[in-house]
Amino acid sequence: MMMDIDEDSYALDPPPYVPVEHIWNDSEFWKRYSFVGRIDTGPFAGCTAVVKKGNPGKKYALQIDSKIDRFGFNADSRQCLRLFRKCVVLNRILPKHKNINAMDHMVFSQTSLFMLQDMCEGFLEITHFYPQATDLSARALFIQLADAVQFMHDYGVVHGNLISKNILFYMKPFTDPVYCKITGFDLAVHYHYLANKFKRNFHEADYLYDHHLSHHSQMPYTKAGDVRDLGKILYQMLVNNADPDNIPASGPDFKPWVRDAAMHLLRMIGPRGFGPHKDEDLLEIDGVLRHPWLKLLPPNPGLANVKELERLMVKYHSDWSVIERILVNPRIPFKYMRAEVDLRLWYVNKRTTWLGNRNLDLVENRDHPERVCEIRILRRVSPAGSSSRAKPVNALALYNELMVNLKILPPHPSIVDLEDVFINKDFIMILRRCEDYSTLEDFIKFATEDRARRCFRQLVHAIRHMHSYGVVHMGLHCDNIVFSEDDSDLDWRRDWRRPKLINITEAFWIPGLATNTIPNFDPASLVTPEQILMANQAYCTAEKDIRDLGRILFSILYGKWLDMDQIRGMPLTAEQLRPGRFSDNALDLLRWIGPYPFGPQDFVPLMTIDELCAHPWVMEDLPV
Repeated sequence: MMMDIDEDSYALDPPPYVPVEHIWNDSEFWKRYSFVGRIDTGPFAGCTAVVKKGNPGKKYALQIDSKIDRFGFNADSRQCLRLFRKCVVLNRILPKHKNINAMDHMVFSQTSLFMLQDMCEGFLEITHFYPQATDLSARALFIQLADAVQFMHDYGVVHGNLISKNILFYMKPFTDPVYCKITGFDLAVHYHYLANKFKRNFHEADYLYDHHLSHHSQMPYTKAGDVRDLGKILYQMLVNNADPDNIPASGPDFKPWVRDAAMHLLRMIGPRGFGPHKDEDLLEIDGVLRHPWLKLLPPNPGLANVKELERLMVKYHSDWSVIERILVNPRIPFKYMRAEVDLRLWYVNKRTTWLGNRNLDLVENRDHPERVCEIRILRRVSPAGSSSRAKPVNALALYNELMVNLKILPPHPSIVDLEDVFINKDFIMILRRCEDYSTLEDFIKFATEDRARRCFRQLVHAIRHMHSYGVVHMGLHCDNIVFSEDDSDLDWRRDWRRPKLINITEAFWIPGLATNTIPNFDPASLVTPEQILMANQAYCTAEKDIRDLGRILFSILYGKWLDMDQIRGMPLTAEQLRPGRFSDNALDLLRWIGPYPFGPQDFVPLMTIDELCAHPWVMEDLPV
């Protein structure tokens, strides 16, 4: 395993991270520090509060460990070893971290060790945070804790005692976000074989004997144990009056703001009875920090946008008209509708028809009868006595669809755009131009190579357009690709001029994919952690669209749309797909992106969308 080595190098021994003073007698210590009082509660319980005589403004928590017990004998060897390990961890191994309240400095005498820590005045135990936690503040605090734990694990240090009393928090009302520090390193141990970072010239064997480094003498603390402790802390943030060691049989009483993304993380690291039973099934700390619930927490000044989005999304679930306040300045302005019958103010002649493989509800624009539109009515709740077609839809999926179509994707000739969006508290109507004359499945039967290449090129460029704005289609099926007449004097069955993508309802925006953006698109104020979680659970990647394009190419070459199971069971080779009808370049492209066994196996990297656009078969000139 490759290790990161700190750049600085020392000829003999690395300097300590914590200042160390040496004195002869214990009395010399009290000449420098003044006694303030005993600390009875909190993580510093049992310690003494002191101030430095030269700087009385800052209080320290003083822990005194003596090599001699009260009877004049040497202290227990195990206690001494544990104390020595603590000193090594805090003074030689762990650098400073803003969320770790490590030693401030140490003083050694002939018989005692004086360890001083910042008392963190103004900080409270995290138990005071649990009742006032919100989704935003819980995420902010948990990200700091997880980052500090990852920092310790990188240096091979396991805390071993991440309980509530060892975590302090500070939150100044209405201004600063929450801030925390981890204390209580009395049980911390260092596992040299787990570290991927270390200080140059630091060798543990220089400080501990071999038998002290063995697995048998080490305390039974693990990285997974720290992650489990983080899960217990998360549980207490999300649940009212939580006891992570005693989960009620009726289930926890979750706070009303708890989201699906937070629940998902809790089920992956939470306490036994709610999270995984075995420690080996827990997420590693890197996976915790990559979880969607934590992924979208931006630094200030984006914090205000996140707060506003959270507040509006809570309202949106009970009042869909709030979407107008979230998706501000959409490409197609929203129109408010008091009742469904008000549609007749804009559209008339509502009827049902069968086009291609779909049963559609169509209407005509009152002012422009030639504009025939498909209408989708999406309801927040099912009306009494409604048919199965009136089932309520997932509010988050609907929000995601409108965000992608109205705030992210600009128009494209091969994508059917929306015509109108009507909003109401309990329903939303979406209208798009009905330009369906046939589907891709009908086209496949008549496809010549030139027609196939023209159609496939247009689809590839449409997908590249979507990917350039960070959107993955996720639904490239023959029923979602239709052909329309570009010109009224063309015979569509002969010319098949323009394929168009419809029903962009399963598409997702994913971070890191976009190379372009439209004005006024701010992910912090529009994209929720639940949407990122939905995309992750659907395995949403740009490669998914390319594999779907490979399936489309195979169907064109074969002459029939097939399910993936039918394709995998075929005894044919690529050369036996309608031999002589398509060129070698078409078969070569199939080998790069086609479904297995005609193309790469699953999870084998494919060419990118730009490489696909540059393939000779796609680039080849078409006849006029």
